[in-house]
Amino acid sequence: MATVTAKTALPTDEDLHVAVSSLKMISDGTRLKTLFLLEQGESSVVGLCEALGVTLPVVSHHVALLKVSGIVKTRRSGRHIYYSLSHLGRFAVTTARRLMKD
Repeated sequence: MATVTAKTALPTDEDLHVAVSSLKMISDGTRLKTLFLLEQGESSVVGLCEALGVTLPVVSHHVALLKVSGIVKTRRSGRHIYYSLSHLGRFAVTTARRLMKD
C-alpha cells in the first residue's frame, strides 16, 4: 500500500476554515440561485424575491448570510440596498458552474 506524503505545505487551519465556510454558504439551493441571479447584475431584495418566487424574509436571511461571508457586497442608494457579487462570489459561481458541467 502506498504512503501519502505532503510534497507541498498543507493549508493552515484558518485557510481551511474560510474555504469550508464559503462552501457551506453556497451549498444551499436558494443561496446558489441568488448568486446565479446576481451574476447577471446587482439587485435589490425585492427584485430577488420576484425572481426566486420566495418571500422577503427568506431572501433577506439568505443575502445576509452571503454578505457576512463576503460572497456578496452591498451598495446603498437612498433607502434602497442593492446586492452584487464580490470577487469571492464570482469565483463561487464559476466553481458551481464547473461542478454542474462535470
